Amino acid sequence: MFSLLEWIQDHSILGVCIYVCIGVPWITLCLPGSMLSLCAGVAFTKAFGPVGILMGWLAGITSHFLAGQISFFLARYLLYNVLR
Repeated sequence: MFSLLEWIQDHSILGVCIYVCIGVPWITLCLPGSMLSLCAGVAFTKAFGPVGILMGWLAGITSHFLAGQISFFLARYLLYNVLR
């Protein structure tokens, strides 16, 4: 766990991008997003202190938004005939 925190401290923007890249398919596949958000909050807060709360919140909101958009377009265009 400590090596992960050190890596997040060294690569802050890349850490957020990786979280979003993991979070989008995770949430799109209807896996529990609250666990992922909780882990991001703990990891970013431990790595950056109060600024980490904002970073984790922005990463969580971004991944939930993108996952919602992907789910909408999947249901609207690709799965329309199956779901109808």
